[in-house]
Amino acid sequence: MVLRVARFQCFKCARLQNRHYSKKNAWIAVLGLFLLYVWAGPTQAQTLNAWQLEEARDLAAIGEQAAEKGHPVMLLFTRLRGGGAATLKEEAILPVVENGLLDGYAVMLEVTLNSGGEVIDFYGEPVSKQTLADWYNITKYPTLITLDPSGEEISERMETAGAYVYVPHRIQKMVNQGLAAMGQSKRLSF
Repeated sequence: MVLRVARFQCFKCARLQNRHYSKKNAWIAVLGLFLLYVWAGPTQAQTLNAWQLEEARDLAAIGEQAAEKGHPVMLLFTRLRGGGAATLKEEAILPVVENGLLDGYAVMLEVTLNSGGEVIDFYGEPVSKQTLADWYNITKYPTLITLDPSGEEISERMETAGAYVYVPHRIQKMVNQGLAAMGQSKRLSF
């Protein structure tokens, strides 16, 4: 009989102990989810919202600024829901731009063709985005071109990038070709 009571007490203690641990584990889980939200939730949302290429609006003003600073202008032509354009931007182009690797060497803008609206061209005239794409013979999307401050194409272009791991190197090559064509001695290196 004594042995039986001891077992009952141990079972009762074990049950109470399990209840205590399950409450403790629940609080730890809630705290962990809260910390995960605080750490990853808004940060991820802020990063996605902040990491956007500036849409081209006034190329004449951008050209004047680029001429003063002595660097080329890069235009990324894309379409809304245009296949790999969004992935290319997220995986390869935005990290280069947002980490400041082009600062002081080039300015990169986006021209989204089927988003409506007009762009002021390098001569100060408003034109449709499709007309701008036609002037530069853009037939594939996404396409990245490098221009001098007057709007002339000055390096090889990047059409439908391929392997994203090589895109930063291609951007570097395009910027350096543009700088050389403009007679600048500085070169971009990552």
